[in-house]
Amino acid sequence: MAIGAMAVAILFQEDREANPTGGMAPEQWLQLAVRLEQRGLPEEALDAYRIYLDRAPLDNAARARVCLNVAKLAYDAERYAEALVFLHQADLLDAQGTLKGDTNPLIVGALERLGRTDDLRRELRAQTDPGTTPALEEDDSVVLAEFGDQTITMAEFEEKLAGLPPALREHGDTPEGRRDLLRNMVAERLLIERAYRLGYDEDPAIQQQLDDMRDALVVQRLLRSALEDTDDDKPDTTDEPHLGMLGTQTEHERIRDLFVNTLETRDIRFYPERLEEMTP
Repeated sequence: MAIGAMAVAILFQEDREANPTGGMAPEQWLQLAVRLEQRGLPEEALDAYRIYLDRAPLDNAARARVCLNVAKLAYDAERYAEALVFLHQADLLDAQGTLKGDTNPLIVGALERLGRTDDLRRELRAQTDPGTTPALEEDDSVVLAEFGDQTITMAEFEEKLAGLPPALREHGDTPEGRRDLLRNMVAERLLIERAYRLGYDEDPAIQQQLDDMRDALVVQRLLRSALEDTDDDKPDTTDEPHLGMLGTQTEHERIRDLFVNTLETRDIRFYPERLEEMTP
């Protein structure tokens, strides 16, 4: 038995012996719990709160509020599994849903810290759409973040996570890493939005870089197409017959001949002597 639980149990036993008719009143247990919490004794306070909840004749709304406070205490004490029990109790008793703004983020945080990824995804879906049914559990449109008129969905998050380098992916597989990645995705979106608002996308230097990148990408796609062996994926060589001879060579030879044969298909004049006139 933990020291905190033992201390409260001893106090409870002494109280019962001193007052066989029922010991301390529920309100006294509440006062004790608050005092222990204020004295920096969270585990002992949790035990006192449990006794208070067992004995106090509370209505559902009042009991839900107490459960929420106890859950917060357990959460701060890093007793996340215990916090989940009280959070779900509070959720169940809170018929009007007035406490969901407090319980929902704590449930998500506790599941993250416990590494219960599947339960976390189900919880996020349920919080986003209370009418979620098992048939919709695989819907990746659940929203993880909202800012302005933008959102980040589970599908977008998982795509980003899958694209991380192995070293970063290892960190991204942890609860803290997932939170960091989500924050970074939001920050990146906001920075992009700000950059466009300031007109940086019209900067000539940026436009030139975009043109260069586009050119490089389409050439890469041409080379990739030329290196593919399947008939369906081979480029159309009707107008460029020099591409058809690339089927039996090594990859290096194919790329070399592609460049050479491409030059031979045009009437090109070179002036290499002018290179000698360049000032070093």
